[in-house]
Amino acid sequence: MEVDFDYYFKEKCLPQVEEITTEYGDIAMVWFETPGDMEKKYVAELVEVVRKNQPMAMISGRAGHGLGDYKSFGDMNIPIENIDGLWETVDVTNDSWGYAWYDQNWKSPKRILKSVISTVARGGTYMLNIGPAPDGSIPMEAQDALRKSGDWIEKYPQVIYNSDASPWGRELAWGDAIVAANGVRVQNQQNGSHVYKYYEMGLMKFKKAGKHKVSVSIVEGNKEKASLKEIRFTPLESLEQ
Repeated sequence: MEVDFDYYFKEKCLPQVEEITTEYGDIAMVWFETPGDMEKKYVAELVEVVRKNQPMAMISGRAGHGLGDYKSFGDMNIPIENIDGLWETVDVTNDSWGYAWYDQNWKSPKRILKSVISTVARGGTYMLNIGPAPDGSIPMEAQDALRKSGDWIEKYPQVIYNSDASPWGRELAWGDAIVAANGVRVQNQQNGSHVYKYYEMGLMKFKKAGKHKVSVSIVEGNKEKASLKEIRFTPLESLEQ
């Protein structure tokens, strides 16, 4: 039997969204994928079901037609300029959104951290997709990258948590910056190469020292280690390029 989209929507799609939003407890976020050619009236009906059954849940901007709660940019797309309001960018640990045995192009801890920090510096949220294997396990390469990234964030939580977007409003040629509760922290380059060296250099912390002056210090974990005149960078343990 041939059926049209309206039949599919009412008999398959809508009942499944109803089930998901009523049978599995509280949901924090409903992440609809890009609607493609789906008309606004259908998206509006899906959003209405979520609002009714999960009033505290956020709805991804990929619901389409401006009906989500925040903007969601294209895959692996981090803007170079700051974006106002709530938004996210979406990435993956290799190049595949589900499990793909042939895809061994794993992102390194440095690559993941660069994306996380760049997203925070633009004022957004970073969502990282993981494709579990058929048995439900997380591939070891993804585990390794995530653990090493987590170790770095544990050492420098002030870069990610309770931080605001770069005061410069965009990515700069020498790196990037975020505003923390007690100063600006800069992610910068070394030896002229345009790469993120945060992970090897520690952090540079800027503080206002007068009307037209700032003081700069190197931060190791949560401790200030040296003034600008005494810069000595301590490499972070074995993060791949």
